[in-house]
Amino acid sequence: MTHMSLKVPSHTTVYTRPDAAIQTDRRNGGERVDAWLATHFARAVRRRLAKGAHLFLEGAESDHLYFFLRGWAMKYKSLLDGRRQILDFVLPGEPLGFVAAQPAPYAVEMLNDAEIVAVSRRAFDDLFSSDPAFARAICRELEAAGARAHERMTSIGYRSARVRVCRLLAELAERARPGDDEAGAIAVAMPLSQRHIADATALRVETVCRALVQLHDEGVAVLRRGSLRVPDFQALQESC
Repeated sequence: MTHMSLKVPSHTTVYTRPDAAIQTDRRNGGERVDAWLATHFARAVRRRLAKGAHLFLEGAESDHLYFFLRGWAMKYKSLLDGRRQILDFVLPGEPLGFVAAQPAPYAVEMLNDAEIVAVSRRAFDDLFSSDPAFARAICRELEAAGARAHERMTSIGYRSARVRVCRLLAELAERARPGDDEAGAIAVAMPLSQRHIADATALRVETVCRALVQLHDEGVAVLRRGSLRVPDFQALQESC
């Protein structure tokens, strides 16, 4: 299988603009990140990718960081027996990539139609001198992805099926929901199938189905037709 990666053509090299301030609110959607990129980079290369397309495959070489403006994606590894392990999901407003040059340890596939922006690693490195606050904000987002992977490994090793599914939904709802209210009813678009949840929690699809039914019957969360509905977000967190 040929490895693919998104390349920025040399005639559209991304340039930094050092004279802009940034907000560092961790919960930011694609629109806010789009504004950040317009402020900090004079030119950025945009790409639209259809559902099922790959940004890059495992082992690919990439000299860029990527920012999701629209759409969801999954990071996954293919196992020798043909199964896959989903490591994390990427949501609008979140960065993706590697600060240090290395072959990609996972593949990235779009869960729905997406729009991304590619920024060269060289331009990103320049930010540490021209706007260190912005560079640190991006690094914190990248570190958060690693922390989520460690948390999910703990869930897989030590938590029940219900708790694994509940914690995954709570985490994604926290990242996807608008606003900062800790309680109250929320509804967020969540383009995940039971298979996606199974591959992210190391469970069988049948087990995920039972866990979702249990959460529904408890009145905690309802995942249906690409949308997650939570009657009380704080109650969801506490139930996990």
